[in-house]
Amino acid sequence: MSLCWSHDATLLAVGRKDGIVDVFSNQDHSFPSSSSSNHKSSASNSLADAPFRRLHRVVAHNGCVRAVTFSSDGALLFTGGDDGRVHSYDVQRKRVALTSAFVGDVSWI
Repeated sequence: MSLCWSHDATLLAVGRKDGIVDVFSNQDHSFPSSSSSNHKSSASNSLADAPFRRLHRVVAHNGCVRAVTFSSDGALLFTGGDDGRVHSYDVQRKRVALTSAFVGDVSWI
């Protein structure tokens, strides 16, 4: 699994071992409080309480997604996986912008 925040912390990309990449929005920049007195235990303070909303899900790779990162302006999301491919996605348009394939050892991706 791989995670990456956009530079302005409004987007979170999550690369999964099944080849899927989820992009979540956190537009208000808030996070659940771990010291809230309303919670009986830390287990009840889960991501379900967080202000995240999934924007989209992309079936990105055949196999584990090893790397995700945003461009500096947050417009593109780059992913790399065990299948030897690197994809770039247009975050706003929710579509593939470019795909590249590598031959040989891709463990560095």
